[in-house]
Amino acid sequence: MSKIYIYCDGGFGNRFNVLSFGLYLSKKQSYDPVIIWPSNNWCGADFDDLFEMDVPFERCKGDLNFDGTFNLVHENQFGLSTYTSIHSINDIQNIKNISGNKDILYFNNLIPWNLVQDSETFKNVIKSIKFKDELINKSNEIIKHNVKGDEFYGIHIRKTDFGERSNLAEINLLNLVKQNKSKKFFICSDDETTENLFLQNENVFRNEKQNYVQKMIDGGWNTNIVDSNNNQFIFNVDRSKESVIQAMIDLIILSKSTIISPDVGSTFMHTARLLGKCY
Repeated sequence: MSKIYIYCDGGFGNRFNVLSFGLYLSKKQSYDPVIIWPSNNWCGADFDDLFEMDVPFERCKGDLNFDGTFNLVHENQFGLSTYTSIHSINDIQNIKNISGNKDILYFNNLIPWNLVQDSETFKNVIKSIKFKDELINKSNEIIKHNVKGDEFYGIHIRKTDFGERSNLAEINLLNLVKQNKSKKFFICSDDETTENLFLQNENVFRNEKQNYVQKMIDGGWNTNIVDSNNNQFIFNVDRSKESVIQAMIDLIILSKSTIISPDVGSTFMHTARLLGKCY
């Protein structure tokens, strides 16, 4: 049976998008999945730091020769001699036909929803992505300690590279919290100052994190860097293993809430919404 190498890179939301559709593709087209999960400045945690799954994985691409695979990617960051854009595929059945039964390298940081033709299978794939028990247990413990009853509202505000894009949402949500003192709100952010601002209200709780995302080099969040893969990006970020693990507890709690944050393009929040719909 041919293999599909599911290359999960970037921040966690991007990686989850690659992982979920890659596993879906392996189910629908009968490929043996191999997860490739580099530990780098975008995500310092390894796959088995976060998940408990019986799926083969590689911590980095190592000596894998992707020129011998059918490369289905959204951009050629690997310097591949040949590749096919996922956006050129109109039907998931075409992948098997045009790949010539080769092993597949799959890398696309957004879920191509037009190719998800079996929503029940996709939902079951999401359910099969198992976080480590200690992350789930810690999340449940925080909820139980802070929430009486079942309902609470989730707020996620991404700062760092988003900068002013999140400012209006922050102001509006802060006013909403103040106006609804009988409601319980969970706040999570990649910025401790933002969380502390919301925590001035007694009806707000958070996961008490010891580690947040840091800058890779001196400068602003949008300072140009060369990342761990020797690629240039205008996003000056370094997410340690500990900060990613803490963020996963945030993600699980957020997924169990009624999320009220507006969509400003955060894949982290999209992932939380997706988990909430599938579990």
